[in-house]
Amino acid sequence: MTYLVEKEGVARERFVLKWYGKSRPIASNLISEGREMNRRVEIKGDAKEMEQAKILNQLRSEPTVVINGEKMRIDPDGRFAAEIIEEIDRLNLQIANRQGKVTETTLALPSLKILRPAQSVELIYGDQNDIYKV
Repeated sequence: MTYLVEKEGVARERFVLKWYGKSRPIASNLISEGREMNRRVEIKGDAKEMEQAKILNQLRSEPTVVINGEKMRIDPDGRFAAEIIEEIDRLNLQIANRQGKVTETTLALPSLKILRPAQSVELIYGDQNDIYKV
């Protein structure tokens, strides 16, 4: 506002200066890209005359997927895959889109324990029986 008033000569009365801090983020503050997008200055106003309207660029960030604290690789089509090796009962998932909006959830995972197998079959490489071929 100071620049527009002092350097460009726009009347100070034409401005209303407001700041909101954390109360009006445009992106999530949970990720660094979102916090960066929230550090901004917005200028809004009414124009009486306009020669040519310009398209406003939306701020963009790279989408992210974090599973149990580990950032996943995302392919160009927005797909990702994860393999969880350790035994866990919950999956913590955080997904951020290109506009910096974040969705977080915790999923309970089912467990399966085979207490007593019905039968045991041991075959060496190259063997086969009625059901299995190695």
